[in-house]
Amino acid sequence: MSKLKKEHQFLDLSDYMRNPARVVATWFLPTPFRAITFTWLFFICGLLSCYFIVQERPFFAVLCLLLKILFDTVDGEIARLSNEPRYTGRYLDSNCDLVLNASFFYSFYLIDGSHFWLYTLSFLSLSLQCSLYNYYYVVKRAATNGDTTSRVFEFKAPKAFDYESQFWVNVLHKVYLFFYGWQDLIVHCFDSNVKGDSLSKGFLCAVSVFGLGIQLLAIIIFILLKSPLLAIVYFLGISNVYVVFLVVYRKLFYK
Repeated sequence: MSKLKKEHQFLDLSDYMRNPARVVATWFLPTPFRAITFTWLFFICGLLSCYFIVQERPFFAVLCLLLKILFDTVDGEIARLSNEPRYTGRYLDSNCDLVLNASFFYSFYLIDGSHFWLYTLSFLSLSLQCSLYNYYYVVKRAATNGDTTSRVFEFKAPKAFDYESQFWVNVLHKVYLFFYGWQDLIVHCFDSNVKGDSLSKGFLCAVSVFGLGIQLLAIIIFILLKSPLLAIVYFLGISNVYVVFLVVYRKLFYK
């Protein structure tokens, strides 16, 4: 939880790879490997996981997916340990995540052979749930002077840091806006009057179930059970009931 000051940190259930990632990041910090190296590594691991899902080899699919989750956390840790946050890294990371999430659901569709639109809706549901978690998290960070590399609305490309290219920040930002801009608007409309300083640690912990780490953990379970249809039940049904409960609870008790 290094994006928040110590007094505002909460138990993020989706951040279970943080400690192993710090160890790996410490190992690689003195080497030429930088954060973007691990961004590409997690992308490759995610694609390999999709390949093994389609080949119906669950052990290797899960192994690659766990490595994806680990490397996805390592890239941010290296950026923080080296004190070199990058907008290029943040946008590339988010864009790769969305491509992989879509690929996981497409892989489920391929082995199921039907329910294409239900898998598509499940993917969109997962994306919006992750965006809801990020929305509350960013609002909290903004209200408590935490990490500022993420914003509630990303409609304007930020000024690049001195050690990165403004050109690539602009390019990756445009892709990010295409992938996530509509999600940010929907989530904001869903709960537009939230105030970051009113969000308790307990509430943020409850919302962290929608963090990508937990969502991918659910996908791992469905892979091991060899039951892709459970992804539809979970992401379209159970998770959305929980979303409604949390937002209603937030509006009633965290005004």
